Amino acid sequence: MTDTPNKFQANRMHRWIAEIPGIDSFLIKEIDRPRLDLIKRNGRIERRYDPMRVVMFDTIDPNGAAQVDVILRSMDGILGDVVIKQLDAAGDTIETWTHTGSRITRIDNNGQNSGLRYDSEDACTITLWIGYDDYRLETARGYTS
Repeated sequence: MTDTPNKFQANRMHRWIAEIPGIDSFLIKEIDRPRLDLIKRNGRIERRYDPMRVVMFDTIDPNGAAQVDVILRSMDGILGDVVIKQLDAAGDTIETWTHTGSRITRIDNNGQNSGLRYDSEDACTITLWIGYDDYRLETARGYTS
């Protein structure tokens, strides 16, 4: 049996790393790739980007809530570029999504667990919604949007 060439393999949802300024990458549990609507207005096509959802662990040290709070208080939620790198099985980058003009637009400190509760041992999470002005996609095979 031979290995399937890399070009025919599907990207995997669990092979990625995100770079959000001010937040340790290993705290990020989930992140959305770009989502947009194409709207026809006055004979032109406009793009409207939905904010990306980021779920991060609220750990004790480093403290996830403190990292988000520092961004909000010292930078007014302005992040700059947020980068998502999708990886292959060897850990090489196959896609890089760079979101430009990124900023935090909403925070849910209760995460997915609907607040603190005594009947759950789930990890605490924080959910962020990050708006952005545009995105750029670069692939390992040379495509750049």
